[in-house]
Amino acid sequence: MGSAPRWRFAATSVTGTSHVRSGGGCQDAYGTRVVDGVEGPVLIVAVSDGAGSAKAGAMGSALATGCVIEQAEAWLIADRRVCEIDIATARDWLNGIREHIAEKAGEAESEMRDYAATLLFAVISQTHSVFAQLGDGAIVVLTPEHEWSWVFWPMHGEYANTTYFVTDDTAAKNIQFEARPRAVREVAAFTDGLEPLVLEFKTKSAFQPFFGRMFRPLRASAAVGRDAQLSAQLDAYLRSPTITAKADDDLTLVMATTVDPPPIQPALTASHSTETGD
Repeated sequence: MGSAPRWRFAATSVTGTSHVRSGGGCQDAYGTRVVDGVEGPVLIVAVSDGAGSAKAGAMGSALATGCVIEQAEAWLIADRRVCEIDIATARDWLNGIREHIAEKAGEAESEMRDYAATLLFAVISQTHSVFAQLGDGAIVVLTPEHEWSWVFWPMHGEYANTTYFVTDDTAAKNIQFEARPRAVREVAAFTDGLEPLVLEFKTKSAFQPFFGRMFRPLRASAAVGRDAQLSAQLDAYLRSPTITAKADDDLTLVMATTVDPPPIQPALTASHSTETGD
């Protein structure tokens, strides 16, 4: 396990300019964790977007991401493997989220729907990967052919600007799940605010140049776990006019890689010589 590839990642959530103008806060949330299980280091990523129409959407997204990560970690530290996670497990974790939200709603004397939020999560070991999604946003991975490919296309509802939430009574039925018997070396997850910038809707594909460009500095990083400097740079980039001119919703992006950084070149040393002068 000592030679197992180590995950490093950069991530941030920023408040959309439309929410800033209306005086609202960021309703997105994300979570990342690397767990040393029986398979070595396993990456857990969760991303959620609180519904704009929900009174406590921000709390809902925070509860959803935090709860699914805690459940996935508990699974792994109980000496279970990623390949054992199936759709029934994902639904159990979803029910755990719903019970947690129902408890919070009861304490606040509010309704479940007040905490409406989407959920995307991935659990990735050296040999297996599982993904689940309920709602919009997407997870993309780098394929063995070195192309970026989405796992699930964003789930949009029957009507415009609608989607699916963990608080829906039909959540367990609508959650999408996929298990892959192979390693994933790079993964990105994002909320729907970034969809217009990183997905090609005409061809139903991921925008290759964006992910290639964004992952370049992460591949070169020597960090283990979260790269604080790259996360700060990512935060600044998502707040820049380059992005806000095209997207005014809350934006969340998590990027993770196990690609080895380039080797550090040894410093050149001056040869020992004797100089003479006049």
